[in-house]
Amino acid sequence: MSIVPMPQQDIELSNSPSAGTPSSKAEKNKHIVIIYANCKETTRKLIGKLIKGFESTLKDCTVSDYTKIGSLLERDIHWLYTGNTFDKAMVLLSPEVSSLLQCNAENIAHDFYSRFVYHFFTKYLLDPHSKDKIIFISFEKEPCLDLNFCSFSTVYALPTKLRDLLQLFDLKGDDSVIKEFESNLR
Repeated sequence: MSIVPMPQQDIELSNSPSAGTPSSKAEKNKHIVIIYANCKETTRKLIGKLIKGFESTLKDCTVSDYTKIGSLLERDIHWLYTGNTFDKAMVLLSPEVSSLLQCNAENIAHDFYSRFVYHFFTKYLLDPHSKDKIIFISFEKEPCLDLNFCSFSTVYALPTKLRDLLQLFDLKGDDSVIKEFESNLR
């Protein structure tokens, strides 16, 4: 799968309904944005400060599962969203997680962490009936995540500039924070 440049006019993450479409949350497609970057601790903390709130959105999880997922968020995978709807969402994958995804199903399903990753990808990315708009954004020129493994509707290559990322989510960042973030991605 080829990676295409990111035209700003094609990024539609607002709550505005499409022309001629009734404003109904039930009819809206979710916009799931997947960010691939190196997951240094500083980078994770900065993203946590810049994105307002995070929570797992796997609706079929039990309270106990949510607790387990909450602890995993401090490790290699972050499921983040802004606002009260899930149409502005982000998953941050580390190289360790992306290598997990390239294993077969038998090897993936050994522990809860791996099952969570596999469940997320099968539920949200491999469902042929899904109407969700899946956007993959990479900070890497050649991401090690196997893009052919998943059914992305759109794949974008994003420059390593935090301002561009914040613009997608209608957020603003402090200049010193932005500089520290970008220095950690180099």
